[in-house]
Amino acid sequence: MYFSADKPGDAKQRAVAALAGLEQGKRQTGDRFPDNAEFAQQSREDLKRVFGNSPLASFLFEQPLRQWVGPFQSGLGWHLVYVEDKTPAAHAEFESVRLAVKNDWQQALRQRKNDEAFNTLKQRYSIVREESPPPHKSQMLVSK
Repeated sequence: MYFSADKPGDAKQRAVAALAGLEQGKRQTGDRFPDNAEFAQQSREDLKRVFGNSPLASFLFEQPLRQWVGPFQSGLGWHLVYVEDKTPAAHAEFESVRLAVKNDWQQALRQRKNDEAFNTLKQRYSIVREESPPPHKSQMLVSK
């Protein structure tokens, strides 16, 4: 649940009040989050891309399951978090990522070849930058 610092009222206090309501079994709502409201199967790096290097991104992996906790601050505001489940990270088998690795390699090779071709072309031409003429001063006509 998200509480924007851009909304009226102290965002942290609104988050604390909402957490108290949740703990009493009351339904609570926060502000609209600018990204997804739910994050499933996210790594620490994935969450750092969204929340920055904030306590929220670090503490999410240490929270108890099926319990509202917080508030946590990020660069976006204050958050209450409910962790539904945790799945241990696993190493992917090479065959499952083989195509992605091949595509990345081919893209990098293509980019390198394009850069080399562009640099070769660039050496055969002179690049001249003409300065634009100064803007005309507007003249004011005054009549009596």
